[in-house]
Amino acid sequence: MDIKELRIEVQVPINIALIKYWGKRDEDLILPLNDSVSLNINNVFAKTLLRCVPSCTPDSVSINGEAVDLNKSVRFKRCFNVDSTTNFPVAAGLASSAAGFAAIAFAIGQLFSFSLKDVSRIARIGSGSACRSVFEGLVHWKAGIDASGSDCYVEQLFPANHWPELRAVIVIFNETKKETGSTAGMKATVKTSDLLKYRVEKVVPERIKRYLFYYLGFQYILKAKIFQYMSDASWEMIRLVHEMNHNDIKAAYTFDAGPNACIFLLQDHVAELLQLIHRRFIISSDIIDSLGFPINGGFLDVEQLRVPDKLETYSIKEIILSGVGFGPKLI
Repeated sequence: MDIKELRIEVQVPINIALIKYWGKRDEDLILPLNDSVSLNINNVFAKTLLRCVPSCTPDSVSINGEAVDLNKSVRFKRCFNVDSTTNFPVAAGLASSAAGFAAIAFAIGQLFSFSLKDVSRIARIGSGSACRSVFEGLVHWKAGIDASGSDCYVEQLFPANHWPELRAVIVIFNETKKETGSTAGMKATVKTSDLLKYRVEKVVPERIKRYLFYYLGFQYILKAKIFQYMSDASWEMIRLVHEMNHNDIKAAYTFDAGPNACIFLLQDHVAELLQLIHRRFIISSDIIDSLGFPINGGFLDVEQLRVPDKLETYSIKEIILSGVGFGPKLI
């Protein structure tokens, strides 16, 4: 008797950590050394088609049309037939593995009626930060202390609609694959950093308390930097944000494991940020034209954007404007 093929297609956003997960206490179970807090970025996502074929058909994975050699990575061993595409560069420090593995786990959960808690645990085995993309809103991944991982789980702190005017501007400087992957970077930090233990035991718990109380108090986000993966363009963006915040805190920057910046700010300040970015960096006319979006009933002054202050040094490949907090969805 032929058994019907099961198939499902889902869309899952990346998440950007505001308090970073860095380092594991168990490499096999993917248990983190410290808690982390994150927000999903609505318009930056992975679309994944998953097929469950109850036959001898071999497992397969493709990402943006390129087949993945399953023998080279243990994280793919438990997959079905997976076809995943992203609308952002892969392995460039924009949490591509988080969205990709969260999409696989969410699709499996939808096929077999798993709870979101179980889906999150499945996603974690593929990529630690993937467990956070399963939930919407402001999300807290608790590291736990139990060796089995029973107390390591994700919970929602605030729903997606808690702060509807909050926006994320993703500035992509480099689309190439980063030289040091996150897993290798974490292992190196655990082995070599004398400050990591202090961060895990002292810094992160205090920051978690502040986020629970303030929900994105910008004065704290501004301190959340990862130095190993940042480029000169990244530092230039940091200087720009600090200049924008000279009289009042309007924007907050953070980076995932890569040089590309994620800037959180309210919708009212988006136009000002984009104009400052254009005056500091090289931006193509295609990017400028794509930024003529409505803000409070008006539009960006595109002609004004075309007249920079001649301070350009670094080029920008892409700018993505997005709301935050949406969770996975069926397509």
